[in-house]
Amino acid sequence: MKNKEYMQWWREARFGMMIHWGLYSVLGGEWKGQRQKNIGEWIMSEFRIPIAEYEQLAAEFNPVAFDADQWARLASRAGMKYLIITAKHHDGFAMYHSKCDPYNIVDATPFGRDPMAELAEACQKHGVKLCFYYSQSLDWHEFGGGGFDAEQPNFEMSWCNNWDFQDVQKSDFDEYFERKVRPQVTELLTGYGPIGAIWFDCPFTISLEQSQQLYELVKSLQPDCIINNRLVNGLGDYGSFGDNQISGQVMEGDWETVATLNDTWGYKSFDTNWKSAEDVLALLSGSASKNVNYVLNIGPTCEGVFPPVSIDVLDDLGDWMELNSESIHGTLPTPFFDSPKGVSITQKPGKLYLHLHHMPKTLSLNGLHNTVKRAYLLHEPGVDLVFQQEIDPASGQKRLAVEVPDMPQSVMCPVLTVEFDGLAEVDNVITQQPDGTITLPAASAQIDNTGVEPGTEASVCPVGAVVNWFSPKTSLSWDFMVSEAGVYELSMISTGLHHSNPWAGGHKVRLQVGDAVITAVVQQDELIDDVAARYYTQAVSVLGRLTIDSPGRHQLTLIAEDIQYNNGVGLAVMSVSLRKVTPVIL
Repeated sequence: MKNKEYMQWWREARFGMMIHWGLYSVLGGEWKGQRQKNIGEWIMSEFRIPIAEYEQLAAEFNPVAFDADQWARLASRAGMKYLIITAKHHDGFAMYHSKCDPYNIVDATPFGRDPMAELAEACQKHGVKLCFYYSQSLDWHEFGGGGFDAEQPNFEMSWCNNWDFQDVQKSDFDEYFERKVRPQVTELLTGYGPIGAIWFDCPFTISLEQSQQLYELVKSLQPDCIINNRLVNGLGDYGSFGDNQISGQVMEGDWETVATLNDTWGYKSFDTNWKSAEDVLALLSGSASKNVNYVLNIGPTCEGVFPPVSIDVLDDLGDWMELNSESIHGTLPTPFFDSPKGVSITQKPGKLYLHLHHMPKTLSLNGLHNTVKRAYLLHEPGVDLVFQQEIDPASGQKRLAVEVPDMPQSVMCPVLTVEFDGLAEVDNVITQQPDGTITLPAASAQIDNTGVEPGTEASVCPVGAVVNWFSPKTSLSWDFMVSEAGVYELSMISTGLHHSNPWAGGHKVRLQVGDAVITAVVQQDELIDDVAARYYTQAVSVLGRLTIDSPGRHQLTLIAEDIQYNNGVGLAVMSVSLRKVTPVIL
């Protein structure tokens, strides 16, 4: 993305809130005694609810407990600098007073108020940028709503309304676009003051010309309003990862991931798979370390209330932000190729922020050249910590060791802050961590596609995996630094890649370091059970052991001798790891 000055507030924000709220919240994930398998806001499509029946929910929708000031205050205190709310989702119902369509919260419900107007005032009061989600293509309330050209269903759900409208292929999306989409986007950008961003979604059917028209319309009404790339057709001010998709590499340009607090976006009364505040901080700090904004979704009830667990999480985040927000807002990504296990690193000129998701006795950091002036915990800035910088005689690298004091369990994700002069200067090579492990991220690999048919080369996708790997002519290689010679166990993390796709293996791979070679079949030895991999399956495959006979710089090469198709995924590699085995056998 180009360097646009109006993006600066967004780049510094790092953290935002998304809210999915609409008629679907009345049902809470249940329809005629049946519970949803899928996300709450898709209930109309999942149960193929006729428009005439779904419309009746409007008569029940009366969120008298809605408090715009509370929503904006909770977001602000939690460190969220912008708030994205569903002005219209795929069910076609406008959650504001639309003059061009009576199917809206003011004209069709007993509530009779415009929550977007109230949120605009509250967000301005609390210093939060108001942004609108708008489904520019899918609309199940309209014959002309898009999605009829989708090649695959959405988890067995239809993208378009093909239960009310039997001849969807004959629908006129162009007429719908001119009658409803353009006028409603105009309303949203002319009736609610300055809007930080328009968040478009699910861009089926829409043409390049129509995407261009929307982009130009937004910029003509509010030139500083930011647009995400789900406008599609190559248009947008920043990139958006897949839902709940976490970056595995430092990204260039402007990127954002949107994620749920439980498993749904719209409210489901029985979805209790909540992330904790610690989980959110791990994802937030990890995303910031990769130069990616993190946006956390809340699904309010039909009464207009945030579920109690979500309020507790936001309150906990607010407590943390009061002491540690400088380690998130306005930060730059990590300067390191890798980091100690359980540590996310952000930086500003003259400072490194190490978010400790587990508590080591001593925090060791390899490869920082700057002379450290002081180290302290961000929540106790007046207390200096004992540290030492020395040269590792085996690798020649500079190593920083900081003694971390014992802390009560109530201290959540302490931030170790390291100060020095200037910008961080670090070794540009992957290094062995103090626990003996070496992690080789796929995003850092040299990919050799020599001899591969043009257009079918393996490459790195935004989440940091090497994908489209189907040819045995492709290989990956990494340079890395070893502190200790010895026997190392090699393992690989690969992914099912697509949302909720099962993991599959069976590939035959060869790994080589110097003259040492091992071959193995990729199998599932362990499924990764962490919050970052909850929706995109990742598995660990233990591949074998080899000997590295000297400290210093080495290279590992990974070749796939036989690759399984695995439903179009092939071999999707996230990383290769080396773990020093003890006792050492040379």
